[in-house]
Amino acid sequence: MKEQYDICIEEIQQQASAWVARVFSGNASQKDEEALELWLAANPVHKAEYTKILGVWDSLHEASRPETVYNDVSETVGATKRLLGNWRAQLAVAVIFGIMVFSAALLMTKRPSVDGTFVQTFATDVGQTKELRLDDGSVVTLNTGSRLFIDFSTGLRRAILDRGEAYFDVVKDPTRPFVVTAGMQSVTVLGTKFNVHRNGQRLTVAVLEGVVAVHENIEPAKLEENARMLVKKPGETLNVDFQHYRLEAGSVGTFEKSAELVTSVATADTLSFQTWRQGVVRFNKSSLSDVVKELGRYAPKSIEITDPSVAGLNISGVFHFDDIDGILVGLEAMLPIRIIETDDQILIVGRPQGSE
Repeated sequence: MKEQYDICIEEIQQQASAWVARVFSGNASQKDEEALELWLAANPVHKAEYTKILGVWDSLHEASRPETVYNDVSETVGATKRLLGNWRAQLAVAVIFGIMVFSAALLMTKRPSVDGTFVQTFATDVGQTKELRLDDGSVVTLNTGSRLFIDFSTGLRRAILDRGEAYFDVVKDPTRPFVVTAGMQSVTVLGTKFNVHRNGQRLTVAVLEGVVAVHENIEPAKLEENARMLVKKPGETLNVDFQHYRLEAGSVGTFEKSAELVTSVATADTLSFQTWRQGVVRFNKSSLSDVVKELGRYAPKSIEITDPSVAGLNISGVFHFDDIDGILVGLEAMLPIRIIETDDQILIVGRPQGSE
């Protein structure tokens, strides 16, 4: 069953919540305050949603009047900074942020779209993969425990990877760039094949064919204006005012907040980032701890190594992740470990010397 959400409003509300939480954490820098001013000035809706959240904060802590409407950006930021002096407000950061996230979740499932356009939502359960054919002919494959929003209502083709991993085979359309947003970053393409894995705010992009541009999240209107320039041919001048990284076929990029690492790898290695589409996971001299972390994405129960002495054992091989029990039996036969299964957990311990 397809669900419908108003993603644009929900995104802005989440961004506003994140800004309030960052400022009230007590660790906001001058650079953060300047970035907040730019964000507030970029769109009147930003200031409106930010003010609403300040109102919630005020009503909870009586730090100021919830009805206050701030007249300009500097006054809005100033009001936030004045509230920082209230130690009770700082102490309640975790509580208010939880309320914000909960409210955003309610809005996602119940709020109608403002302009009458809706987006599609697709998700997979743990251990499940799903292939989707989009309206433009592009094909997306979702890996285990993933959720994806699709919005083709504007001049852009937009996909928002809320969690998990997806492989994109994008049909070329020079008039409508395809943009994948995941956490703090976005990936813009015209037509290509690439894999995106989101782990919290950490994003890994592996490009099999074509070229992509990875960049910070920017306003949809600004992105639509600049998207075509992001995927110009090598040597052509790019005239965009935001940081971006160009990844061509055979490249893997890992991005996490402001720290970026771009590494070129062999094409064969790039292919290994999407073996999950064939239902297998591949390991090459991987540590048991890394193997357990990967298998945990597909297992119905949590898997935990309780004996640190076995965490570094090396493993190589190809395993079908639809048979987690069979994989664990195989690991127990190959390695000096024992598998202990409880009602809700799988524990891995070292096997005593001399035991079979």
